[in-house]
Amino acid sequence: MTKSFEKWQFEEVENTFGLQQVKNLPELTDWLTVNEPISSLEQATLQNYQNLLRTKAEIWNEEELKMFFIELE
Repeated sequence: MTKSFEKWQFEEVENTFGLQQVKNLPELTDWLTVNEPISSLEQATLQNYQNLLRTKAEIWNEEELKMFFIELE
């Protein structure tokens, strides 16, 4: 019998699927590389969002992720 989504714990998902957090993924970096320059303000803002997500993603549930990260304006 399969376990429903609500029953999975974070560490259980990591262990079952062999997941690990990485700070840099060269393939993603290459894919996201663009020729359009961004301002230093945009770069700082994106860096802040990245840091926020790295430090909070594991403790936020789906609703908190939407409220605190995805819907930021």
